[in-house]
Amino acid sequence: MRVYHAGPARAADREPSADRHGAAQRLCYSPGVTLPDRPPTSPAAADGSRAPLAESGASVGPPAPPPSVTANAPDPAAEATRLVAAAPATSPETSSDLAAPDVPVDVTTRVADRVASLIEVALCSGFPTQLMVMIGLALAGLQPFLGAGELSLRYVTLLSLSDTVLLVGLILLFTRMRGERAGALFLGGRPVVREALVGVAWAPAVLLVVGALGLVINQVAPWLRNVPENPLAALLRNPRDAAIFAIVVVVAGGLREEIQRAFILDRFERHLGGAMVGLVLFSVAFGLGHALQGWDAVLLTGSLGVIWGAMFLARRSVVAPMVCHAVFNLSQVVYHAYRG
Repeated sequence: MRVYHAGPARAADREPSADRHGAAQRLCYSPGVTLPDRPPTSPAAADGSRAPLAESGASVGPPAPPPSVTANAPDPAAEATRLVAAAPATSPETSSDLAAPDVPVDVTTRVADRVASLIEVALCSGFPTQLMVMIGLALAGLQPFLGAGELSLRYVTLLSLSDTVLLVGLILLFTRMRGERAGALFLGGRPVVREALVGVAWAPAVLLVVGALGLVINQVAPWLRNVPENPLAALLRNPRDAAIFAIVVVVAGGLREEIQRAFILDRFERHLGGAMVGLVLFSVAFGLGHALQGWDAVLLTGSLGVIWGAMFLARRSVVAPMVCHAVFNLSQVVYHAYRG
């Protein structure tokens, strides 16, 4: 039983209004709000304290659910959203700084490729292989000159053809060791027949250029013609010798030298400073390789090396320069055979 004092009721003794009662209910059942674990009290007691509502018989709705551990556990999705929102924004520069450091370039592999290419170029330059063949021929008792001091056609034929087999085999071995396809390197995916026709079409222009350059050399620097007669022309003593030498210049000249040139230019382009560097250096070496025929022949053959090398770099196929080279050499054989 509740006792009331006579006289005006105090504010503390008044029954709570509906608004206050509703607010209390909303507070008790608001999500995320946990009240102290004590029994609910009545609005006012006679002595100013609050008595339990159960004693007063008043009811303010269903009892509050017992607190539990899961009620206070954070929602995983909400927690992840909060962490993402709280994370500082990163710019591309910051992201790159936070990323794993770049793997340094394998300098060792690059140097090894250059050293390997340099060794391949040196071995395939023509001088080591010809030296090996010359040693073999000397051991077999063959001499490069006849009794009268003329070149031996037999010696030149064996030297040129043997060197062709050895050099081309060495080049194919190196390409295989590198995992390269010889067809892609030397043919470039171009039709062989069409490239051969291109080489034939270019041959007259090359003959005109070389002929004009030879006339200029004779007029401007005649002293460069230090060999009166081309020693190779002395090999063409009869039609039989001319036919044998024609095979030699086609195989050893057109075939071997153009495969050799393409391989060396490829190695320079990949690892040794660029194709233009290789074109200049190998053209100089190509000219010096014909020093036996005179200094004018050095300049002429060096110029031919530039022309055929540029043709390969432009077309990425050895067929056109190979055919052009072979036609040029055959024309020289025919010229010297009928002239002599």
